[in-house]
Amino acid sequence: MLQETVYERRLPLQGCGNFRDLGGYEAEDGRTVRWRTLFRSDALTWLTEEDLATLAAQGLELAAGFDLRTPEEVAAMAPGVLFENGARHHHLPFIPTLGNDPEKMRTIAFATGEVAGAEYVALLEQSRTCFAGVFAALAELESYPAAFYCAAGKDRTGMVSAVLLRVLGVSDEQIVDDYALSGPPDIERMRSRMQALGRSFDETIDRRKLAAHADTMVHFLRAFDTRYGSAEAFLAGCGVSTGVIERVREHLLEA
Repeated sequence: MLQETVYERRLPLQGCGNFRDLGGYEAEDGRTVRWRTLFRSDALTWLTEEDLATLAAQGLELAAGFDLRTPEEVAAMAPGVLFENGARHHHLPFIPTLGNDPEKMRTIAFATGEVAGAEYVALLEQSRTCFAGVFAALAELESYPAAFYCAAGKDRTGMVSAVLLRVLGVSDEQIVDDYALSGPPDIERMRSRMQALGRSFDETIDRRKLAAHADTMVHFLRAFDTRYGSAEAFLAGCGVSTGVIERVREHLLEA
């Protein structure tokens, strides 16, 4: 009897604290999202050589990373050892015009529920080029295994995950659960990152306010449907063809 492989969704790494697999979710057509093919994460800048060895021990070598951060964020810290070791770095800013407005980004990070959902949807108008680039890359087989990421792996990464999983036919319940897995951030990790960037750290910060609250994704999906109707309609507005969407489904879904 063949023994079924059991995969862990969250991969424990030294540098990245929110690196996890998008595999295993069930699609409405009976297929399942492939394991060990596509990942979401906080900034891959923080991956270490030891982390690459940990991934390699599981037979995993990332071919590409989709960097959703602003140009200012990328300029502050080089892409990292993953890309020095040969992976392709695709810089696809999700919100290219907010890089010089840290207060707005802070507001979005701390928002929850209906307010956060509305803020998320408002950002989508800036993200069309980002989605076009992500889907164009995911339509090419040589892009896999791949990971997409922002700073914390919660807001921008969460929206890309939601639209992508919607396209794959994953239920909203699973999408909400996936979003909430980010949980609250690790304060020690946040402190060390700010120190590495030469920035001050707010010791009074309430990590619970930065958590990925399930109701935020619930409200985002409702607002998204009200404005766009479907993920396919939104992506069409981004210039993503049905042919590209079908190739992404072929690469990421299995019977």
